[in-house]
Amino acid sequence: MKILIYIRDAEKNNAITHYVNIISSELSHNSNYQIEFINYIRDINPNDIVFVISLQSYFRLILKHPNQKIIFWFQGITPEEVVTSYSGLYSKLKVPIFSILEKIVLKKSIFNFFVSNSMLNHYQIKYGYNKNNYMIMPCFNKAITPNSFYYNHKYESASFVYAGAVIKWQCLDETIHLFSLLKDKLKNATLTILSNDQQEIRPILKKYNINAIIKYVPLEELEEELAKYKYGFILRKDLKMNHVATPTKLNSYLANGVIPIYSDVIDDYNSLFINRSFYIKVNIDNLTKAIDDICTFEKKKIIVEDIYDEYSDIFNKYYNETEYRMKIRNAINHFFPL
Repeated sequence: MKILIYIRDAEKNNAITHYVNIISSELSHNSNYQIEFINYIRDINPNDIVFVISLQSYFRLILKHPNQKIIFWFQGITPEEVVTSYSGLYSKLKVPIFSILEKIVLKKSIFNFFVSNSMLNHYQIKYGYNKNNYMIMPCFNKAITPNSFYYNHKYESASFVYAGAVIKWQCLDETIHLFSLLKDKLKNATLTILSNDQQEIRPILKKYNINAIIKYVPLEELEEELAKYKYGFILRKDLKMNHVATPTKLNSYLANGVIPIYSDVIDDYNSLFINRSFYIKVNIDNLTKAIDDICTFEKKKIIVEDIYDEYSDIFNKYYNETEYRMKIRNAINHFFPL
């Protein structure tokens, strides 16, 4: 029996590729299945099992084969993302369509991958999803890099980094605003923005009268670059789409010993950092408290071995690729047709 991995070029990035490779490699361990990556629906037969990662792909697929056996990776909650990203007629038309598709997928799929406990809870409340044909695996694509924690005494200086694009929901404007206020308290603080969107970033820096280094770093050099910084920003607004998310950025920061400054609206991260020490949780609607919390943390003396031990524990418990691979193999035995 074939399991086809159907991912369109527009859906691909490095984090997705890593996530999908974990899943596909474990599926291939079962001799009952032949795994193939495909780009076109015409290559799919009605009796194939198909792995898809978007409602758009699912819609195209069921138009041709309404009873196709599906494995689905829910990266986000698409209707709520459409509401946030679009307005007017587009939103009014797409939101109910995507909601219907979500409900159908949850009802008919062989197996589902969710990125957070919060996402599972969302579907349980919204659609009454009560099946056990799922597993939760957060978004990640990096292993911990011990040498990054010892880079050039980095914990002795207030160096901040933002790695990402100028996308509204990633809150770069809010990040620069926060740093502009922080700079009044921490005179020696520095900000580096790792992005290819330099033309869009400069007006935001000018708006808040901030000097920052902007540079593009190829993906293969990103870990080496992140190793240079003490703090990394992951700010998000209080939106449902952010409640259920597990941004890959946290994985990249922790892997390289970068202390995350993250928004308290990311539900699974709030659970992740319970009884831990090396993080700063902020609310972007209360920047005064955020500044106070960052300045208080900055006074803390950091022992490199302590932060490395804490982040290693997170990788052992939360980003443990071996454990997720075992869960996928167990799922194959229980939920997949022979």
